[in-house]
Parts: sequence; C-alpha cells; structure tokens
Amino acid sequence: IRNSRIDRDAALFDKMQGRLPWPVTGRVLLAGRTRGTRGIRIRASLGSLVKSVAPGEVVYSDWVRGYGRMVILRHGEGIYTVYGGAGKVLVRRGEKVGPGQAIARVGTTGVLGDPALYFEIRRGSIPLEPMRWLSPRP
Repeated sequence: IRNSRIDRDAALFDKMQGRLPWPVTGRVLLAGRTRGTRGIRIRASLGSLVKSVAPGEVVYSDWVRGYGRMVILRHGEGIYTVYGGAGKVLVRRGEKVGPGQAIARVGTTGVLGDPALYFEIRRGSIPLEPMRWLSPRP
C-alpha cells in the first residue's frame, strides 16, 4: 500500500545523505560488511533511547535470532532502516513515526555482546553504507 506522505518523505531522505541524525549516541564498533553484516554496531549505554533517523512507518517489530528485538522502518520508495539489539521496543507495526522519535531502548543480545544498537539502511534488498548517510560526528 502506497502512502503519499511517506513516499514524499522518501524524496527528502535521498537529500539527507551525509546529514541523517545518529539513531543513538555511542561509538561505532563495526562498520561495513565485515563478518557478514551489512550495517554498523553502535555501542551505547543500556537503556539509551534509539531514535528514528527519518519519518516513516513501522513495518516490523519483533525478535530476530542474532539481532534480538528489531524494528524496521519504511521510509517510502523502497528505503528502509533497521534497528537491532533493542532491549525494549516502543513502537508497533503500522505506527507512523517522526524524525527523531524514540522507537526503542538499547539492550543486549548474545551476538552483539555489550549493549549496542545494530543499524542498517537499505534500498530494497540492497544495503547502503550507513556511514555515508549519517552526519559526521562532532
């Protein structure tokens, strides 16, 4: 189902390359497609708020083996962001979220080890390099 507001926001998403806000404050532990991953791990304090990097709709909110609780947001036109390793999810499938809205809290999983957020950006089935999309660190 197409949602004109989300699809309009997708056009804005493309203009945000290198300027997206970070989903959580922390240090990047793993970047790129190393060890079979397509995203980055960001070490953060247990319970830290995880925020949407752009407006979208929750299309998945459940547990995934190896990633713990996971939230996937659709930003329109085939653009998705993936947030894994959540200790607590604050949104439900079908819910619309705004940019910077809290969607989860950082947790721990056996695979991720210490409290960390797994973050990925996809265009359809193609993973994009998250570090190219996120704003530079101060």
